[in-house]
Amino acid sequence: MLPFAAGEIVTAPATGILVLLKQPGEWVSADDVVAEIIDPLTDMVKAVRPTSGGLIYASRRAPFVTLGAEVMKIAGERPFSGGGGLAL
Repeated sequence: MLPFAAGEIVTAPATGILVLLKQPGEWVSADDVVAEIIDPLTDMVKAVRPTSGGLIYASRRAPFVTLGAEVMKIAGERPFSGGGGLAL
């Protein structure tokens, strides 16, 4: 069972069109490229990377994201220091 305190919400580092490279149910490692965001005006591509590894359990379905929008949620293997997630 994965601890709730290890959950990570991966956010968009830029505004643009979201292309998911990993799907819910897949395991990822820290710094894996899980998605890309394409700026439709400049064609620049920005990689989306989690800071920790774990199991992807939810992802955004809307194709357009803004800076800071939730892209996916990952249940991590190790709790973050200081708690977090659902910990009080």
